[in-house]
Amino acid sequence: MTLPFAFLVAAGCLQSDPCRTVDAYLRALKAMDAARIESYIDPAYRARRADGSEVPFHPARNRSNRDFERATRTRWKYSILGIDGERITALLSEDNEFYQLLGTGVRTQVTLYAARNGRVYFTENFALVDERGTYSTAVSAFTAWLKQQPAALSDPDILGEGNLVFSTASGPKLVGWLKEYRKVRTDRP
Repeated sequence: MTLPFAFLVAAGCLQSDPCRTVDAYLRALKAMDAARIESYIDPAYRARRADGSEVPFHPARNRSNRDFERATRTRWKYSILGIDGERITALLSEDNEFYQLLGTGVRTQVTLYAARNGRVYFTENFALVDERGTYSTAVSAFTAWLKQQPAALSDPDILGEGNLVFSTASGPKLVGWLKEYRKVRTDRP
């Protein structure tokens, strides 16, 4: 009898404290529970960016992002792909109204997590793929268009210091603006 790969990884996860920690962290992410996410973050946490620089965990940004995700009906899915001691590799996908209206669709990523003593202390994304096009290009075009709309430009829930604001208040507003933007775009999918 051949067991499915996911079952074998799940069985291994039961034997691995780091894997159980990452799984609990990802369940908190899926539930968009900022407080639970923070309970799994090590005080010395670092995230490695694509340029090689490392940044600490930002609780305020975490809370704003989870609030925004709830406001835009986000759905997270994940699978543990591999276990290597303290290093856990996971496949995640994120879908919401914002990405759909932006035209990029589901975002999928492969992320390495490192955990010990019940805390995640390191993350690094190995791959980030948008279903259609690229998020950076799409969000830049949308932001440029938004900056030409006087009502959006004067709304601190939408733009802060020239950048999009991601919060509970901005979620529904950005969805509304994206609906307007889609009406005038000529390159939309």
